[in-house]
Amino acid sequence: MSIRKGAFVNLEKGREWGLSLKEMMVMIEFSDLSSWATTIVDDNKEVYYLLYASKIQSDIPSIGSKATISRILTSLEDKGLVESLNKLRGSRKPAFRLTKIGKTWTRDTNNEKKETPAKIVSTSFSFELDKPCGISKLDKRYREELLKHALLKARDLDIEPEVYKKFGMHYKANGKKFADWSAAFNIWLDREVKFKKSNGGDDD
Repeated sequence: MSIRKGAFVNLEKGREWGLSLKEMMVMIEFSDLSSWATTIVDDNKEVYYLLYASKIQSDIPSIGSKATISRILTSLEDKGLVESLNKLRGSRKPAFRLTKIGKTWTRDTNNEKKETPAKIVSTSFSFELDKPCGISKLDKRYREELLKHALLKARDLDIEPEVYKKFGMHYKANGKKFADWSAAFNIWLDREVKFKKSNGGDDD
């Protein structure tokens, strides 16, 4: 699958709310739910959106089993980020919506900051650095943009999001430097895809 245009990653909120990488991937799914999902209106004229576990699996194959998805959705509800029509109104339909707090996920706080990140060549964000740099020396803005890139790429290629952690730990340990860490991650991800195919595809 490919990432829909409205899909949105908010690392600041993800960290604030203590979300796992897989929970962030499901929040990406919720970020543009209103643009494509079937609308359900309850007796109180509250709007929800149909979201089946099979749809989440189709969009994010690496997410795991339906039981895993159920646990993630329950966790997001417990954290006050999404509401389920099933739990609120006793409906059997898997309809959800973002809560008032959950809707702040789609607010791009990075775009509100006017400072130009250090060591970045362009005035708008670019992964190209003025010289090769170790991963532990990257500034906060660069690391956040790299993680966003990694989450979306992993989701697009059906790779576990934890691949980014392995990537970071590997290059932190060996101290290798790159002038474009997004390109380095893409190469790493290509190897992961080839490895996955050579081992028969999905593990789940």
